[in-house]
Amino acid sequence: LCAECFDQMFTGLAAGQVRACFLAAAMSPRYRAVRVARYQSVFDADRAAQFSATTFACDGFVFVAFRGTDASLVGWREDFNMAFESPVPSQALGLAFAMEQLEREAKRACRDGRVAARAQAPAAPDERAGKRALPWRGFVARLAARRAAVNDASVRMSAASLTDVTGAPGAPAAVNAADTDVAGGVCEDAAGGLRGAGACRPFYLGGHSKGGNIAEYVMLSASDEARSRIAAAYSFDGPGFMESAFDAAEFKAASPKLHKLMPQDSIIGTILYSEVPFEVVQSSELGFRQHDLFSWEVADDAFVRRAGLTAASQVFDAATNQWLRSYSEQEKRAFVAALFDSAEASGALDVNMLFGGGVQSVQY
Repeated sequence: LCAECFDQMFTGLAAGQVRACFLAAAMSPRYRAVRVARYQSVFDADRAAQFSATTFACDGFVFVAFRGTDASLVGWREDFNMAFESPVPSQALGLAFAMEQLEREAKRACRDGRVAARAQAPAAPDERAGKRALPWRGFVARLAARRAAVNDASVRMSAASLTDVTGAPGAPAAVNAADTDVAGGVCEDAAGGLRGAGACRPFYLGGHSKGGNIAEYVMLSASDEARSRIAAAYSFDGPGFMESAFDAAEFKAASPKLHKLMPQDSIIGTILYSEVPFEVVQSSELGFRQHDLFSWEVADDAFVRRAGLTAASQVFDAATNQWLRSYSEQEKRAFVAALFDSAEASGALDVNMLFGGGVQSVQY
């Protein structure tokens, strides 16, 4: 950690709380060994794309976390675009990122399995029969075998575990099916010889707000084979989707591994359409402020649960979704464009400036 980078690392609507939480996790005996890797960030004003994801890994699990909406108008515009567009760029990028991490984890498991198989293979007899083998020769042989296993280009991945997302901005290139061959974490070299069963770590997805929506989107869009390799996905007060994005069968297939939590006065989590079952947690705040995860109450090692959403949240949900259904996709598109074009014309660069009196605040 570099203190001089904190101003760039911790930004947004709850920068101070995020910083405190991050430092506490880094010092905690429980979390300090977690490795943070594969950070990706995409910000494209022309395409209304604001996306970020990071992989957290240790010996016991892998967790892919998707960032929610930041304070930028670009990020908020993308959120509003979900009412008439599917997928939005962040959803497509999230799917590509998650599939890439699944591929990396399978390759790691295969590599470890191959190394273990070579280590357990019987040692070749010393060619100098009757002579004592030099003690360093076995070490050199094992080192060479390990290096060959790590660098072996013949380890292959199953194309069935990947979804074609090459049309997404910033998405990785498609994997060539002719160069792939892995099923269930078992690898085979090009000669069809050595096989090693590597153990894949439990693989999780999750995020808050738009990040939770992306986690849901990945589970709903992934192939059956890829979904089977994901242990669970968590959405913390994430919004839903336009009604035509997924059908009932797709929700049914993904729901067993989807876990959605919302506060009792949820607003964001009830917007748009979703058939994902949810649980309600207790927040110490009221109304929209309950969207802040730092207000969710914890007892011992779990969130404090509530019986259901408040009447106010249910009324807002019904009214908002009825209002959205009353307009066509073209009308919603025109409304969102006019709203954010006006906001940008005020000179504001983010929602803090827009609602905080900066530059030329929107006047009503």
